[in-house]
Amino acid sequence: MADPDYPSLDPEIAALLRARKKEQAVKAVREKTGLRMEEARRRIDEFEAQMGQAPGTMSATKKSLIFWIVVIAVGLTIYFAAQWLSRT
Repeated sequence: MADPDYPSLDPEIAALLRARKKEQAVKAVREKTGLRMEEARRRIDEFEAQMGQAPGTMSATKKSLIFWIVVIAVGLTIYFAAQWLSRT
């Protein structure tokens, strides 16, 4: 049965990618296809890029969430600092 996250990929390799075990996924691709290391790694990178999991990248949703967490943290810090200063 095809994996819903990686429909064109072997389920075993898809499970390795989902678990962030890239090196093991590359090894499995090499064993199943007989590809050289560079080609197997390139294929895994392509699958990750298609799924938005390329190393060193972050989805817009995650970036937005981090931005708003920082904004709220800074705002609360300023608010409580102002409250504390006004009491003294």
